[in-house]
Amino acid sequence: MTYFVSFRTSVSGGEVGDPKVLVADETAENYRQVPEFGLVSLFAEKDILFATHGFNVNQAEGVRSLARLEARLNPVGAELFVGVLWPGDYWLPVVNYPTEAADAVKCGQKLADFCAKYASRSNSISFLSHSLGGRLILEAVAQLDTRAKTVCLTAAAVDRDCLDAQYADAVSNAETISNLSSRRDMVLRLAYPVGDFLSDIFYDDDDALQSALGYLGPKSPWPALVRPKKIPEALDYGHGDYLPPSDQQSPLSGLKWENAADFMFRAFRNQAQTWP
Repeated sequence: MTYFVSFRTSVSGGEVGDPKVLVADETAENYRQVPEFGLVSLFAEKDILFATHGFNVNQAEGVRSLARLEARLNPVGAELFVGVLWPGDYWLPVVNYPTEAADAVKCGQKLADFCAKYASRSNSISFLSHSLGGRLILEAVAQLDTRAKTVCLTAAAVDRDCLDAQYADAVSNAETISNLSSRRDMVLRLAYPVGDFLSDIFYDDDDALQSALGYLGPKSPWPALVRPKKIPEALDYGHGDYLPPSDQQSPLSGLKWENAADFMFRAFRNQAQTWP
């Protein structure tokens, strides 16, 4: 069973809601809500890893993928994996991107408040993300009232200069930030600039049209605590190759996501990075 912090008000789509903590397994069929009075003790003296999915993922898909990711991590000792579910799914992905980016920011702010209220007695707080979940995580880290131990961004759908511009506050509030990118990610190459352009128009982001952090990596020179890794193009990593499958039929072993997951967990455990 996996713990989740959910900001969803519906199993598909819906608005951003107040956080609730759920316990579920990868079948995504059985849910139990953890009472609020038990949350402080749940997180006390734990090394917490908050992990979130990206854009266009409904509740069941998020639960399956993140529960499988926890199984790959195999937490030990005081480690506690907590999936983060948020309403980033819609039927028209690119055109709806600006709205979902705004939802990611709202959820990041709420996650920071959640940590302040319930996780103040934890040993440490770390984060990892995929795709647009990177914006959620960076927003949370920027708003935290304590420093994040580690942050790992994979296929991040945020501007590649965000670590020294929009989210410089997140950089100053983290001990290390790892970033995994791929130039074979056609979603970030083709769709991200369109969605970001629309976000500039409708939400007045006021930033120049540029590539995603998860496509080209951070601009050089990057902050000293940032640890970027570009996946060799020959390995052909696309946008969907970072997290476990979110459906019930796909095989779980022998896939690219296992290498990406191992990168995430070495980042969480602050271990030296390797790549096959």
